[in-house]
Amino acid sequence: MFDDVVLQALQKGYIKEKNLYTDSTHLKANANKHKYNRKEVAQNTKAYLDELEKAIEQDRFHHAKKPLPSKKASASPRTKEIKESKTDPESGFMTREGKP
Repeated sequence: MFDDVVLQALQKGYIKEKNLYTDSTHLKANANKHKYNRKEVAQNTKAYLDELEKAIEQDRFHHAKKPLPSKKASASPRTKEIKESKTDPESGFMTREGKP
């Protein structure tokens, strides 16, 4: 449902494909916050946008519409340094003011 709403907003020009913000629920991880490795990762939304574009193309094919024109490849993504937990690599480090 979320993808459909985003697609409609894109088609009507209400949003641009520059930034993607999502909401999520945060759960306390079973991880030691003092055991981590520093890691450099790509900072982009390309994977999600690729998945969304694939869904759009499938929908257009299903409705006998022409494919959308291909887009130029974007510049190489920026990177950022993160802390990757040694005990739970899928967890993320998060801090909130006034909270542990």
